[in-house]
Amino acid sequence: MKTDANVVSINNPVKVDIPMIMKTQIDKLAHENWVFFHLFPRKPDEVDEEIFINDKNLVWKSFANSKWICAAIVHYLLNSAVTYNVNNV
Repeated sequence: MKTDANVVSINNPVKVDIPMIMKTQIDKLAHENWVFFHLFPRKPDEVDEEIFINDKNLVWKSFANSKWICAAIVHYLLNSAVTYNVNNV
């Protein structure tokens, strides 16, 4: 799947002050196909509310799938443990 979207990432040490990301900046600087992704919890001074409640926000979709990701990891670990114990008896 080909996309023309650009990726913007802000990864700074916790103690560095990062200016709030504003919707006006996104509209001015980002590609029209932008999406927003952020891991929980979100601090009120990190991201403008207009971005966080936007249709292009993927935070809620990814959060909704997190239980399935965790379930898959637990399933894998439990199956690995059973296989290990059976083979080493």
